[in-house]
Amino acid sequence: MYNGATSNQIVDRSAAGNGPRSDTKKASFLMQLNLITSNDIPLKTCTKCGREFPATTDYFSVDRHNANGIRSCCKTCQRAYTAANKERYRENSRAHYLRNREAILERQHIQYIQDRERKLERGRIWYAKNRERVIARTKAYHAAHKERRQEYYREWSAAYRERKSELMRKRYIANREAILERGRARYAETREHEAERKRVYYAANKEKSAAYSRAYNKANLEKRRAARRRRRARELAAPGTHTAKDVQRQYELQRGRCHWCDVSVGDDYHVDHIIALTLGGSDGPENIVIACPSCNMSKHNRLPTEWDGNKTGRLL
Repeated sequence: MYNGATSNQIVDRSAAGNGPRSDTKKASFLMQLNLITSNDIPLKTCTKCGREFPATTDYFSVDRHNANGIRSCCKTCQRAYTAANKERYRENSRAHYLRNREAILERQHIQYIQDRERKLERGRIWYAKNRERVIARTKAYHAAHKERRQEYYREWSAAYRERKSELMRKRYIANREAILERGRARYAETREHEAERKRVYYAANKEKSAAYSRAYNKANLEKRRAARRRRRARELAAPGTHTAKDVQRQYELQRGRCHWCDVSVGDDYHVDHIIALTLGGSDGPENIVIACPSCNMSKHNRLPTEWDGNKTGRLL
C-alpha cells in the first residue's frame, strides 16, 4: 500500500534507484483504483497559477529532467501556454528538425528496428480492439476531405510516378501469391455487386464510357490485343501467358519482319502461335512470333512442318 510519502522521500527513493517518475505514476495508478486518496499524496504548487495539486501525473506532465519526475507547472497551465504559443512551437520544431534531420532519422530508424515487432504487435492488438471506431473515423475524414485528398494524391503521383511504380513492382514480386489469392477471394465475394455497379454506371454514362474505351484502345492497342489473346487461351485451357511487352520484345528480335517470309511488316502484323493453341500449344512468349497477316491466315492452325504456304515459308 502506498504510504503517502513526502516530496523529500520521493527524491530519496530516486537516489536509491527506484526513480521519481515511477513514484508519480504509481500514485496515479493507486488513485485510479481508489486504493488511496488525494490526501495521501504530497501536494505540489504550480509555478504559473499558484494552485496546489497532488504530485501525480494526473495533474503534472512527466519530466525526467526534474528532481521529482514531473513538471513544475500543472497540465492546465501547460496546455494554455502551448495553445498561446502554438506557432512558435511549430517553428522551433521545424528549425530543430532541419538542423538535426540526419541524426533524427538515423535515431528513428534504429529505434524502429529495435522495437519493430513489439510495436507491430501492439498496433495489431490496439486495432483489433478499436477496429470499428477506426473505420468510422477514417470514413468520416475521407468524406469531409474528399477533394483535398484527391488533389494531394494526384500531385504526389505526378511527382513520384517512377518511385511509386518501382515500389508497387517490388511489393507485387515479394507478395505475388498472397496478392493474387486475396484478389481472387475478393472477386468471388464481390462479383455480383461489382457487375451490377458497372451495369448501372454504364447505363448512366454510356457515351462517356464508350468515348473512354475508344481512346484507351487506341492508345493501348497492343495491350488490348494481348488481353484478347489471353482470353482465348483461357477459353482453350492453354498453358502459359504473354504480355504486350513480350510482343514488343519479339518484334524487336525479329527487327519488324515476318518470321515466316521475312517481309517487313511495319505496324500491320499478327502475333502467331508457332504451335496453335487448338493443338495444345502454349500462350507463353516462347511460342509466339511476329507474322504478316498473309502468312498467319494461310498457316491457320497447322504445324509449321505441315504448311508450305503460298510463299517460301520457314519450316521447322
